Amino acid sequence: MPSLMLYSITGFLILYIVLEIIPLVRKREWKQLIVPVIFFSLVILYGIDYVFAFNFLPNPNKTLYYFKPLSENLEKILQINI
Repeated sequence: MPSLMLYSITGFLILYIVLEIIPLVRKREWKQLIVPVIFFSLVILYGIDYVFAFNFLPNPNKTLYYFKPLSENLEKILQINI
């Protein structure tokens, strides 16, 4: 099952390179390439870390727990009912 995840990540990466990155490189829009490169680098790193169970990278859920009180306070201030 984890190998399926690597195949999925690789497939989406190839698809994104063909459809988005190649046209941006041809137009020489380097600033717009920064975000996808960072995003896919993180996706690949976390995918490899998960599949091979290295546990080198931090758990992203800890960040969500860190910001939970902030989001709850914003919900109270803005009176958002979810």
